[in-house]
Amino acid sequence: MENNTINIRLLENELIRLLIRKSDVEPQYNKIKEELGTINTQIAGLDQALLAAGVNTSALRTEFVPSVETEVEQQPAKLQDQIAKLLKDVGKPMHYKQIADTLIRSGFRVPGQDTANTVSAYLNRHKNRFSKATEMGRGYYQLRE
Repeated sequence: MENNTINIRLLENELIRLLIRKSDVEPQYNKIKEELGTINTQIAGLDQALLAAGVNTSALRTEFVPSVETEVEQQPAKLQDQIAKLLKDVGKPMHYKQIADTLIRSGFRVPGQDTANTVSAYLNRHKNRFSKATEMGRGYYQLRE
């Protein structure tokens, strides 16, 4: 019995240590995440402008930031793909406003002036991937099985 108490105390101490470390690191992480979001937005704008001018930026990307490029490519680029990934990760129906808020907080840039309405439109437009979860109430969606 005493051995279990010692193990529990060790686990509690480790938990406290990690929680303190998290509180130290989290503000820095949030600042970097916000800065990364701004940089990604700027990159996307420049990419569109260069693409419109007929310039292919893929060679530049692999030459200067090959490791970052791989990471960016793994993130779903389309809104419907990002929504599907979120719903799959959560594993239960979500309200379209909650989906929009979660995507924005995760750093994904939702197009349009009203992000919640944009998400709702995408959910309704892609009925082959998403269905209404009417048992949850109005505005709830889930992945179509």
